[in-house]
Amino acid sequence: MKIYEKAGDFLLNVAQLVIGGVILAGIMSENVSKYVLYVGGITFTVGLIVAAFIFYKIQNKNKE
Repeated sequence: MKIYEKAGDFLLNVAQLVIGGVILAGIMSENVSKYVLYVGGITFTVGLIVAAFIFYKIQNKNKE
């Protein structure tokens, strides 16, 4: 079963969407702190990417 690989793919896709959302929110002229927006977005994205690669690593261990 490739559940960990699919979970990793899903988390990478969500990370891409977060990056797009942060860029779009930064472009829009709303009353949002740019610092909080970018730092929060980068932190969340990095966390998702790390979690995705952990899932990939677990999947590779299961193949062996």
